[in-house]
Amino acid sequence: DLLLNSSHPAHMPLLHQHVAGPGLALRNYSVSTPTCCPSRLSLLTSKFVHNHNITANYLPYGGYERFGQMMMAGAQQQGSQGPQGPRQQGLGLDSSWLPTQLQSAGYNTYLVGKFLNEFTPAGAAGCPRGWTALDALVDPWVYTYFGPVFSRDCDPQLQRYADTDYSTDVIRDKGLAYIREAVSSGRPFFLELAPVGPHEACTQGESGQWCGDPLPAPRHAGLFPGAAIPSTRSWLTPFPDPALTGKLQPPQRASNGSVIGPYLPPSVRRLKQRQRARLQSLQAVDELVRDVVFPQCRQGYGITTMKHCHHRRRLLLLLPAVLELAAQGVLENTYVIYMSDNGYHMGQHNANAGKYMPWEEDVRVPFFMRGPGVPSGLVSDYPAAVVDVAATLINLAGLPLPADWDGYPLPMHRLTPPGAPGLDPRPWQWEPSAAATASGYFREAVPIEMWVFQPGNSCHKLNYRSVRVCSNYLAFGSPAAYQQAMVDAVNNAGSTTSGGSGGAAAGSTLGLGTLLFGAASRDAAGDTLGTSLAPLLSAQQQQQQGQQQGRQQQPAVGTCYKYNIWCWGPRELYDIGLDPYETQNRFSDPQAQRLIGRLDALLNVMGYCRGARCREAYGAILATAAAGSSSSSSSSPGSSNVAGGKMVVANFSDLMDPKYDTLFAELPRFQFKKCSPALIPSLNEAAWYRGE
Repeated sequence: DLLLNSSHPAHMPLLHQHVAGPGLALRNYSVSTPTCCPSRLSLLTSKFVHNHNITANYLPYGGYERFGQMMMAGAQQQGSQGPQGPRQQGLGLDSSWLPTQLQSAGYNTYLVGKFLNEFTPAGAAGCPRGWTALDALVDPWVYTYFGPVFSRDCDPQLQRYADTDYSTDVIRDKGLAYIREAVSSGRPFFLELAPVGPHEACTQGESGQWCGDPLPAPRHAGLFPGAAIPSTRSWLTPFPDPALTGKLQPPQRASNGSVIGPYLPPSVRRLKQRQRARLQSLQAVDELVRDVVFPQCRQGYGITTMKHCHHRRRLLLLLPAVLELAAQGVLENTYVIYMSDNGYHMGQHNANAGKYMPWEEDVRVPFFMRGPGVPSGLVSDYPAAVVDVAATLINLAGLPLPADWDGYPLPMHRLTPPGAPGLDPRPWQWEPSAAATASGYFREAVPIEMWVFQPGNSCHKLNYRSVRVCSNYLAFGSPAAYQQAMVDAVNNAGSTTSGGSGGAAAGSTLGLGTLLFGAASRDAAGDTLGTSLAPLLSAQQQQQQGQQQGRQQQPAVGTCYKYNIWCWGPRELYDIGLDPYETQNRFSDPQAQRLIGRLDALLNVMGYCRGARCREAYGAILATAAAGSSSSSSSSPGSSNVAGGKMVVANFSDLMDPKYDTLFAELPRFQFKKCSPALIPSLNEAAWYRGE
C-alpha cells in the first residue's frame, strides 16, 4: 500500500536508501483493478482488465487455468483463415505481452515468485511464452511463507524447500542466481521478483483451510510493537449513504442466509495486529532490495557497464503480492522499479481489512524507479497507471509500442524541468501522434473496474465502474482553497509510523500542486516523508503571480476527481484534492453537474477503449457525441479533435469548455442493467460507446 505507509522510510529504510532516494517517486500512481490476478495481467500485457478479460483470481473468470484456456484458444486460432487472410499471432494473452516482446528483441527474461493465482504446472496445456525462466510459486503453497514450493518452466517435478526456509529469502537467492546467469550470458535481461509478503498467510491457497496475518521471518518477529494505522477522517467512519453501507457492510448471516446480527465493525486491536505483521513481513523484502542492488557488484558477478544504447538496457522489476514488495538491482544501465499490484484498506470507511474497492487506499500503490536518465530524488504526482509500466519498459528498450497495448510510456522528458541534473531525455522520447505531440499530451484518466467472484462472500457479484481523472480544472474552489486543503490533509493525516502522529510525516497524501504534470526535488515538492510543504506553496504562489502577469499558461494547482457507479445504483463523486479521504460525496451538488456529464462520458470511453484510444479518449467522446447529437453537424465543435495539427481538446480542462455543454447534456448516462460476477457487457451494462 501507499496510504497506510508500509513503504515509509521508517518501515522500509533500505528501499529508500537504494531505490526511492536515488530515483523517482510517483505519489499518484494507481492500479485499475485492485486485486491480484487481473492487476498482474494488466502489468504484463499493458491492457486494462476489460481488454484481457481476466476479471477474477479463480475459475471460471480468472486465475492461471483461465489464463491457460485463453492462451491455448489464441494458439489454436493462429494460422486459421480470417476475413482478411490468415490470422496473425496475437490472440493468446502471452503472444504480445511484455516478456515475449523483450525476448524477441534479444533479452533474457525471468520471473521468480508469485506469478498468477492458482498457478500449477498442470493448469494449462503449455507453458506461457516469453520466459527464459519462469520460476513460479505453486498453488496451494504460495502463501505458506515457510517451506515454499516452486516449478521452473511448468516442470511437474516441483522444487520443495524445507519448512525452515522463508519464502522471501528463497526468492532473493533465486533472483541473485538469475542475475549472475543473465550477466554471464552477455545479453540484456528483464527480471521480475515477486515475493508474497505482506499478503495474508494461507495454509492451502487463498481458499484454503486457514488464512491469517502474514508471517515474518523469525529475525523480524519482535519489530514494530507500536505499529499504528492512519487515523484519518475516513477511519472507522461508515458512509452516510445507506445504499452503500447496506451492501458494503451487510449484517451477519447464518449459513442458511438468515440475519443473526448487525454488521460487525472492524476490531482496532486486530487491525493494529495485522498492520504490525504486515510491516514485519516486509522487512525481508526491504533486505531483498539491498541484497539485489549491491552485493553482486561487490562480488564481481554484477551487471557490467555497457554503451549508451536503448536496446541494451537492463530492466529489473519488483512486484509485491498484495501490498508493496521488493526492489531490485542497480547499475549504470539498469532500471529498477518497485511497485505493487493492489493496495489495501484497514478500517477506512468502517470496513474490515481487504481490497477490491475503488477507494484511494486500494488503488494507489507505491512506485519508485531509478536508472539511467532518471534524476535523483525526484517526486511527481503524475497519474501513471499499471498499464504504463510495460509501455515504459518497452520504450526504454528501444522497441515499438504494440498497437493493442493500452499503456502510455512515462514522459519523464516532459515531467522533469529541462536541464535537471541526471536527466537524459533520449531514452524517454515517445509520442502517440503528431497532434498529441504538438499539444503536449499527458495521461489524465484511469478507469477503475471490478467484478468480484467469491461465492458465499458478501462481496460476491459486487461490481462497479469508476474513472479517476487528474486535471488543473478546479470545480469546487479557488487555487488557495485547494492549497489549504493539501496542507490540512498532511497535518491531519493521523498516526502512520510507529509511535508517530500528526505532522508532514503522518500521511502519504496527494501532493497535487504543480506536480500533476511535473516533477521537483523531494524538498521542493513537500514530499510527505517528513519535509515541509512551505517550499511548494511558495513556488505555487510565485507561479500564480506569474500567471496573473501573463507569464504562465497553466493554473498553479490541480486535483483528481473520482466518479464511481455501483452496479446496484449508487453514484459518487469525490474531489480528491479537497477531500483526500473520500468522505464528501458531491454527486448531488448542483455545482457538479457539468463536471459529472464529462466524467460519465469519460467513464464510458475509458471502460471500453482499446489501444491508442485509451491514450486519447477525448476524440472518441466528441466524435461520438457529435454523431449522435440532434443539434450537431459535421461542423460542430465536437466533430473532430484535430485542427491545425493540434488537438482541439488536449486535456480535461479543454473538455470543460461550455461550448460542449449541449453535447454532453444529450449523451445518455452509463447504466448497469444488473450486478454480475464477470464482464458480460451486453448483459449487464448499457453503454453508448463500445470501443472502436
